[in-house]
Amino acid sequence: MSDYDDLPIHPTTGLRAIGIGKRGPWWPIMGASEDHGAGDGTGGGDGDGQGGPETGAQAGGDGNGEDEPNPTETVDFWKGKSRDWETKAKSNAKAAAQLVETTTRLAAAEAEVATVPAKVAEALKTHLVARHGISAEKAELFLTATDPELMLRQIEGLLGEPDKRRKNNNHVPDQGNANNDAGQDSSMREFTRQLFGNNT
Repeated sequence: MSDYDDLPIHPTTGLRAIGIGKRGPWWPIMGASEDHGAGDGTGGGDGDGQGGPETGAQAGGDGNGEDEPNPTETVDFWKGKSRDWETKAKSNAKAAAQLVETTTRLAAAEAEVATVPAKVAEALKTHLVARHGISAEKAELFLTATDPELMLRQIEGLLGEPDKRRKNNNHVPDQGNANNDAGQDSSMREFTRQLFGNNT
């Protein structure tokens, strides 16, 4: 019977193990029928209810039968969680305000960028009308584009193609240029003078 007294006592149920296996002690099942060894209620143990060395503070209790509460069931735990979420909510509110501000600035910048081609086309129209001497009436009637490339195409259409413009104007390429060969005699002129005897 000394082997039986060396078996451990369960910390929660207070029952003595019925044997030791590979994985540890074998515990009896509570509520077994009387013919399975419950007997007179003593169970062969000392019956004092004190248990072995694994009871009391080592088993997780405080000795008076009450278990310590789970950390997730305490008020302080949930207050800490609440503070964490409150901090996160405040930082998210700041981020949301920054997002709204950035979105507003982006929309304003996109609106400004959308007006740039129209401003460039208007400046180009003013410049080309002044340069080519197009009348205000024709400019208002034919130059209506808000895109710079289309404005250039409208100007070319109004003035005509550049190659045709050069053929139709009265520009003479060598007009006004002095002849550099005027002071020098050419070989043909010299031959003619010798033939006819005119050396003057």
